[in-house]
Amino acid sequence: MSVHVIVEMTVKPEKFDEANVIFKEALKATREWEGCSSVEVFSSKDESKYFFIEKFESETQWVEYFSWREKESGAVLQELLSAPMKKTFTTELDFGYGSK
Repeated sequence: MSVHVIVEMTVKPEKFDEANVIFKEALKATREWEGCSSVEVFSSKDESKYFFIEKFESETQWVEYFSWREKESGAVLQELLSAPMKKTFTTELDFGYGSK
């Protein structure tokens, strides 16, 4: 069963636009990671937040990816973030939308 992870990052307001450029470039590797089905990104400049909705084939694959990501980007994130990131594992529910 696939896993959806919502990652919320609050960035320093003065770093918001810089973060946009960095995240856009970094997500190329995420999308190419084995087991990654999709990544969607949403932002709120008013709240200086980015939300990443990531879908992986398994939680194990996401954990392996995120361990690598922390090593790869940890120093950069420390400079960008104003609060610890939040990770929420979710389960997709099918309420039959769009079906007859």
